[in-house]
Parts: sequence; structure tokens; C-alpha cells
Amino acid sequence: MAGREELQEIQAALTEFEEAIVHREHKRLLESSVARQQDVDHVRQKVVDLIVRLVTAERMKAER
Repeated sequence: MAGREELQEIQAALTEFEEAIVHREHKRLLESSVARQQDVDHVRQKVVDLIVRLVTAERMKAER
């Protein structure tokens, strides 16, 4: 069951990342490109942090 929950977490994070990229590519008149890129970078870091957390948890389980 935990594997399914982890997969859902990963899918949600990737969906958020994809949406940030789409938002970055469709600039509105008063939006800053720097701010949009920072949003993408922030969401990308969330994806990386999630993967690191999940891998670390699995490694700790295996070491027991």
C-alpha cells in the first residue's frame, strides 16, 4: 500500500512541475520571466527533495 501512496506523491509533484513549465512558457503581459523561472526551479527542487526522501527511507528500511 505504501508504494501506491509514494507513487501518487511522485505523480502529484511531477504534475505540479509540468504545470509550472507550461505557465512559464505562456507569459502574460505583466509577468516577470525571472519570477516564472524561479517558480519552475522551486517546484523542480520539491520533486528532487521528494525523490531523495523516498530513496533515503527505502535505504533505511533495507539496512534494518
